[in-house]
Amino acid sequence: MPYGCEAPAQEPGAGLRGRLNLRQSDLARDADVMRQTIIAVEKGRLNPSILVSLKIARVLREPVDYVFYLEPITELGETWKCGAA
Repeated sequence: MPYGCEAPAQEPGAGLRGRLNLRQSDLARDADVMRQTIIAVEKGRLNPSILVSLKIARVLREPVDYVFYLEPITELGETWKCGAA
């Protein structure tokens, strides 16, 4: 799931883990983080650091911007993408 520009982080979720048959503990071990970190990220309670995001993406074999991305924000009735001019 995505990250919102103005919202808290969303989780990579079990979908990406499930594709590789990884449990939370497997992902945590392979990414060299605590299982509680994976749980907190998946529940949206923790915005992971860049380092942790990169480690998780590497284990999931996906680009970091596929695992963690920004949702469009709506401002004045228009949809803006973060970084869009």
